[in-house]
Amino acid sequence: MLKSYVAFDIETTGLSPEHNEIIEIGALKVREGKVVDRFIRFIEPEAGIPPMITQLTGITNDMVEGAGNCGEVLPEFLEFCEQDTLIGHNVQFDFSIRKNNTIIRRITENVDQLTAGEKVMSIKVSADYTFNNRLNLRLFYDRKVDTPYLSLSYPTTNTNFGLSIRYTLMQ
Repeated sequence: MLKSYVAFDIETTGLSPEHNEIIEIGALKVREGKVVDRFIRFIEPEAGIPPMITQLTGITNDMVEGAGNCGEVLPEFLEFCEQDTLIGHNVQFDFSIRKNNTIIRRITENVDQLTAGEKVMSIKVSADYTFNNRLNLRLFYDRKVDTPYLSLSYPTTNTNFGLSIRYTLMQ
């Protein structure tokens, strides 16, 4: 049984990932089965909190007024988590390393020459939270690092993170 971890939850202003925002991140740090620290931060959305969301979550516009934005609070949350295991509903994790090589082989000269290729490392983490059979929330983080073997191109890093909300209209 896992004895040390961080369990987290988030609240948002609505159901659309394009138009709605995170308004709260809450987490508990657990050591040896006991809660030793709490992280509860409100995030002030650019638009106000709709009355329906206030009724659902209990979070009001007055509560988030003056709180930091998501870009300020998310690094605080990651610092709180340190290197702990994250617990959420339907959390997924994927890590891969791939080496691509293009080699010219000159059999008569017994020479192999590397002409292209790269080392690709990627990490993908997502956490799904199902409110009910129609509403699903996903928090995700993807990072991909490409390191070329030859100096014909530059190393690149792509990072994506965000939130998606899925609402099923019909069953």
